[in-house]
Amino acid sequence: MNRYPMPLLAIQQLLGHADIATTPIYTRVTADDLARMMGTL
Repeated sequence: MNRYPMPLLAIQQLLGHADIATTPIYTRVTADDLARMMGTL
């Protein structure tokens, strides 16, 4: 599964959250995600 980083504010809008503090409850970042973001995988 290809997963690409998306800005948290974009996710907030897609999910319809009024408060940005709600959005991280529904997101997960894996070690593989972090490695891809850093270009080491």
